[in-house]
Amino acid sequence: ESPWTDDSDTDKMTSKVESSAVVMGARGFRLKAPYDGGVQASLHVVSNDGKLLIYVHISKGQLIAATPTNDGTVLVRFDDDKAESYNVAGPSDYSTETVFISSTQKFLARLKTAKKVLIQADIFDNGAQQMEFNVGGLKFDHGAKPNS
Repeated sequence: ESPWTDDSDTDKMTSKVESSAVVMGARGFRLKAPYDGGVQASLHVVSNDGKLLIYVHISKGQLIAATPTNDGTVLVRFDDDKAESYNVAGPSDYSTETVFISSTQKFLARLKTAKKVLIQADIFDNGAQQMEFNVGGLKFDHGAKPNS
């Protein structure tokens, strides 16, 4: 069974369909105060009006890999392959819990064939943290409903 949760929603104003697939981190991690306690990560694949978005979100803390004005990088390892750097961008609303993967088509192609993905990103005052995702079974076609 796929670990991905699929969703599809139609904007009532524009009638445009947004499809998404989300997988939660295989395990949480802990941060120091003021974000002490467990943190859960999620990986999102979204098709909105023909545009593909892939992003990592954490439940609390500050991802400092990128801001809306400064792109950055995260380290990504698919299965047992060598880790690679991926460019990331911060959200336009300046929130700090999300970073967007820039090479979406390349990332999605790798994601569809992988069973596990590790993403390492710097978190404010907590250094590099690793987020592990079990991603096997993703079937997501850009612009189409997930797993169709």
